Amino acid sequence: FEVARPALNGVAFHFSTEAKSDLGYALLEGEIGSAEPTTATDADLDDDMSIEVALQLVLRSCATQISANIAALRVGDDPEGAHQLRVGLRRLRTALKIFAPVIAQGAAEALAAEAQRLATDVAATRDMDVLIDELVAPLDDGGNMAALITLLEKRRKAARARLATVLADRATGDFLIDLLAFTEARGWLSSDDLGQSVDLAAPVTPFAERLVARLRRKVEKLGRDPEALSPDERHELRKRFKRLRYAYDFFDPLMPKAVRRKVLPRVKAAQDVLGVLNDIHMA
Repeated sequence: FEVARPALNGVAFHFSTEAKSDLGYALLEGEIGSAEPTTATDADLDDDMSIEVALQLVLRSCATQISANIAALRVGDDPEGAHQLRVGLRRLRTALKIFAPVIAQGAAEALAAEAQRLATDVAATRDMDVLIDELVAPLDDGGNMAALITLLEKRRKAARARLATVLADRATGDFLIDLLAFTEARGWLSSDDLGQSVDLAAPVTPFAERLVARLRRKVEKLGRDPEALSPDERHELRKRFKRLRYAYDFFDPLMPKAVRRKVLPRVKAAQDVLGVLNDIHMA
């Protein structure tokens, strides 16, 4: 990774999980430059894992989603690419927060800050996609929204152009390298915290159960009277639901079947409703 940073300076790259033979056939078929928006992959945790192994697998899942959707946005303008990149960045920031108790103090701050910076640039494009495709265009009965849609399309084009510049910038490449270096070279380790090794070696399931319970309490506390919430408070409740949902996604194999079958769909539904309310408020 230290060699890659200066060697790839100014080169727009992403990390590939394909076998060399698959890349060869794609080159033969003229498909080497194609890339599709990608949803999150499962971290595939199990009860026998330590917290450290779970942390590494979760970060790999986040890195795969982020890198793949950066690649998709570089070669196309499918709105799903911006959406999935934004989700990947949020999942990463959530992972760094929920595993913070076993990460060396300050070790992930720069990575989280870069993820936030990139997410802000992606949000401008994603917000325009939602505004046009999900809120305004469905109301265009008989072309009476044509002038507004034309104006918004100009703004979306400008937002996509800005995002393309950001994704081609060296800072984005450095972020990808830093993310993989942190994940594969165990960037969370402390040089002076002797108790960290014990914490990292602990079984992941009790850790996951405590974490999910704490996140649920935070949702319940703010969500007792949702109709009384201001738009900003609803947005905060939505963020709490997202953190809870991503935690459920990360630790899904460790959760009881009843939780996977009943609770997770309700969390997703609440997140969706709050998302629509926030989109309307932002529009």
